[in-house]
Amino acid sequence: MRWIHFDERDPIEAAEHRAYLARIETWWNAFAKKADALDAHFSRRGPIWDLPAWMNEHLSAIHPALAWEYGRALHINGHRLVITPETLKHLRPMVRSIVNGAPSIPGWEFYDYRPVESIQAAEQIAKVRAQSDLTGVLASASVGKHNRIDVTFYFPDQGSFSEQRGCEAGFVTAETLLGEQTLDEWIGRVHAKVLPARSRVSRLMGWTGPPPPDTFPLTSFRASVLELIDSIRHKLRPEPWHKHIPVPTGPNEPIGYTFSRKPEPAADYPGGADIAIASASDHDLWMAMHTDPGFYSARYSRHGETFCCLKMDGAEKTFQARFDVRCEVERALVDLLPDQHAGAITGGATGLRYGYIDLALADVAKAWQLIRERLRNANVPRRSWLLFYDRTLAQEWIGVYDDSPTPPGMEHP
Repeated sequence: MRWIHFDERDPIEAAEHRAYLARIETWWNAFAKKADALDAHFSRRGPIWDLPAWMNEHLSAIHPALAWEYGRALHINGHRLVITPETLKHLRPMVRSIVNGAPSIPGWEFYDYRPVESIQAAEQIAKVRAQSDLTGVLASASVGKHNRIDVTFYFPDQGSFSEQRGCEAGFVTAETLLGEQTLDEWIGRVHAKVLPARSRVSRLMGWTGPPPPDTFPLTSFRASVLELIDSIRHKLRPEPWHKHIPVPTGPNEPIGYTFSRKPEPAADYPGGADIAIASASDHDLWMAMHTDPGFYSARYSRHGETFCCLKMDGAEKTFQARFDVRCEVERALVDLLPDQHAGAITGGATGLRYGYIDLALADVAKAWQLIRERLRNANVPRRSWLLFYDRTLAQEWIGVYDDSPTPPGMEHP
């Protein structure tokens, strides 16, 4: 469901949104009444009661997929509560609203991501969640595909190494030392390997062999990963996209260089499934937006820009006509958005049914007002929308017209 851009005029969406808001309010009212009992529970000053059952009754009533964690407060003397959708990233906007709506309760902090914690906390969490000992574990990190950071954890050979368990321990360790948000946005592959075995004599004598190259202790893990992130960000465009305006090479030419693929014919196409010819100012950015289900704009912009896509129906047109319309719309927008410092075109595509224009928007609300007016004046089809590439915005969309239908693949269940 849409959370940020839901349509108040859609009776189904509006009723669903109101129902969620009512459940959120009910949850916080219940929590406020229980705050003293929760404090007594964690301070072991009161009777033992079934906390998971209580959370399931009240928090899970908002959405059954929400996860939660209690812990010691980070900035005050008290407790913290983390509410997270974990793998269901499209629920992030709703979770942010839940946490932003928390009442002010003395002794309590509320978070919508698991926060950064100490190496001691990582050791405890790895024991509980992955049944793994982090003693002697080393790590390495490198820049991977689509501006992600790939990490590898090396475990001492104790005769019972399990790659699966090592990966689980590595994941929770990375999450604990980096925080859940950095993990989501930047970490790619997580590997686990065993440290090179030592001879029996070496083990008896307490000798240790040289560690694998480019490894570091877990105490340096956070600093090493953040350094790599900084190196990626340093290579990104130093200025916003709207200060680097791509220009079409001709009246019927797309922006950027062109490449192609062969989609399978179908009655309709979610996302960009029908794309046959595409053009892009930045090939890696285009591939990340269209092939990485965990795409985040933060990995491709220093300036908080949101990468999104204008999708326009052209079912009644020939492929060439769809291509020409796309180029015409690109020309209409290529100066409009940069002039208002609202965004820029990064590329686009033509498909078996739809035309696409990729955008980097510095201000989504401001840019959309400009885009929508221009598109309405051009009489683009009713089935035209603004879609978003970020994983947390995967269910968000905005119609060009008030009566634009739901995009394919995003229909109400």
